[in-house]
Amino acid sequence: TDKETDIVIIKGAGGKAFCAGGDIRAVTEAGKVGGPFGKDFFREEYILNNTIGTYQKPYVALIDGITMGG
Repeated sequence: TDKETDIVIIKGAGGKAFCAGGDIRAVTEAGKVGGPFGKDFFREEYILNNTIGTYQKPYVALIDGITMGG
């Protein structure tokens, strides 16, 4: 782990809503034409989810308004 990092804080921009998901329309359209975007997107997404889930330091999400994620 990074010895200079004590805590990770993420914050949504705009204050109206927070969405932790990706561009579902882009993933769907790429899947229709057989492009690699969907597979690449989910590979990166799961790597990030694993990193967050196993991170050894506090990880805080400051969320205000409607919240979506998956």
